Amino acid sequence: MLAALDDIASDRRKRWQMTGNAHTLILSKRRARIRAEFGRSSDLILPPAELRQVLLEWQELLESKPTRR
Repeated sequence: MLAALDDIASDRRKRWQMTGNAHTLILSKRRARIRAEFGRSSDLILPPAELRQVLLEWQELLESKPTRR
């Protein structure tokens, strides 16, 4: 996702989309949209820079957690 955000920001790609189990993420230069595939939830729309920051913070959190065995 971070690579896709970078590609869009640098005009190497216009749009990127990925569907998971229950949601679809659609990225463009102007916005990031998270759409529920089931139910009647409203789409979550935010600036791509905000999504990028959240993803970086999540990555940092995951990397700082000790692994359990």
